[in-house]
Amino acid sequence: MKELSVLDKEIIQANPLIRAKKQMNLTEMRLFALGLQDIRPHIRDDKFHDVEFHETFISYGDLIALFDDKNNGNIANLKNRIEKAYDAKIELSRKDGGFGFRHIYKKIDYIPYKGLVIQFDDEIKPYILEIINQQYTKYKLKAFFALSSPYAWRLLESLLEMQGYL
Repeated sequence: MKELSVLDKEIIQANPLIRAKKQMNLTEMRLFALGLQDIRPHIRDDKFHDVEFHETFISYGDLIALFDDKNNGNIANLKNRIEKAYDAKIELSRKDGGFGFRHIYKKIDYIPYKGLVIQFDDEIKPYILEIINQQYTKYKLKAFFALSSPYAWRLLESLLEMQGYL
């Protein structure tokens, strides 16, 4: 069986993660989504889900295809983009009116001419892996990688999230 291309894969996020304040530019949002591509969250009561974050690998060919053109930037600038993405955090609203911050990544490693390894920090497990009792949103990467701004990305995520409530 032929493996799906990166953009044909679906990603799943808990809705609180979609609503969280993510101060990310478009490249950082794309790296975040790429990290989610092989994650199998616990969304129903079955045995086929991840309990720990494993490493997600994005091949060098996929990196070139996704980041080395006029719209997405240049692969040569990837180190700066990865460094900024690694420092990213999310701000979560609490039901009691408070807030909290979570670091997103445990590691992001670039291996020259081989690819990129992404692994999420355990602090965000409840929003990516352990979402069985939460509302969640599922979408294909293809729809989002065509967008040219982080605002369009956030808007589309919010619209897809709201679609689940209708």
